[in-house]
Amino acid sequence: MKFFIVLFIFFFLDTGVTAAEPSSIPQSSSIKKNNTSKKSPLKNQKRKAKKKKNIPPMPPPPPPPPPPQEDIAEILYPEKLGETVSQAVVRLANRIDSFFGSERSLDEKNGSTLRIVPSYIFFEHKKPIAELGVNLNLKLIHLEQKAKQLEKAIRDEFVTSSPSDNKASSNVQKEKEKSSSENDWHYNFESKLASRPAIYYSGKLRARKNYTGHILFHHFSLSAGWDTDDQWSQKTTFTSDRAINEALLFRFNNDLSWYITEKLLQTSHGPSLIHTINKYNFVSYNFQLIFGNNKNKLEHWNTVYSINFRHGTPSQKIFIDLIPMYSYPKEDYFSEVKSLEVRLEYFFGDL
Repeated sequence: MKFFIVLFIFFFLDTGVTAAEPSSIPQSSSIKKNNTSKKSPLKNQKRKAKKKKNIPPMPPPPPPPPPPQEDIAEILYPEKLGETVSQAVVRLANRIDSFFGSERSLDEKNGSTLRIVPSYIFFEHKKPIAELGVNLNLKLIHLEQKAKQLEKAIRDEFVTSSPSDNKASSNVQKEKEKSSSENDWHYNFESKLASRPAIYYSGKLRARKNYTGHILFHHFSLSAGWDTDDQWSQKTTFTSDRAINEALLFRFNNDLSWYITEKLLQTSHGPSLIHTINKYNFVSYNFQLIFGNNKNKLEHWNTVYSINFRHGTPSQKIFIDLIPMYSYPKEDYFSEVKSLEVRLEYFFGDL
């Protein structure tokens, strides 16, 4: 009996151990699963690294193009190659000069012009000055034609036709021809007869040319002649225009006058701001510094502030100017001199 009891105890212990063994199996498997779950991010990283290694590298960027080289033809004749200033600047400058009756507008007209200009200048501490002038501007057409032929011969040596020029449309070609005609040389002879009440006469030959740039519109003129006041003299002017907007033009003026008979040299420099109020009213704000030589030394001679109000009639034949001015001349020991000029202009164009 005792023997059976001992066997039963051993059998019970034996079954208890074997029952505990299955419970230990899932624990070991869960440990393994946890280990594999910890190792999975590393494997994913390795897989991503392998995929990245298979991607081909990006090619290097192409080198930048070389800077364009400036040709001598582009310097001498930019209008031939289409590199002209904005047409808005040219139109505004032409409209303003035509309205003010400047020398440039008169020189570039197709015909000769005649102007009758009575004027009256009032001073604060001086007697007024009255003047009646007659200005005749003759256009030298034959001289302009000879100059165009010579310039065309020089232009053809520097500028050669390219395939792009051959493929250009007719409208583009017309614009180039128009721009080229605006920049041709203009030759005029100006004669003036005035009464102050003394008789004044002047006769001068003048050559003029425009230069167009990317931003500015330049004007160059060279004149020489004789008059009763200064006798033989020569004058060179160079002005630059820039349009601020459709109604406002900035201009910088440079003048060099050489009085040959008197052996004097005078220069004038200063800006002007010209405002288009409407079709018949313009105003110009001007500042000017005047220098001259004295015993081979350049000295300051005068400083001038002026405003030019100009009104035109619908016929564009009669104009009225009101010009208040403040000047500080050296001859008056740089004291202030106030003046007001009233001018009436009768214009007869294309004679």
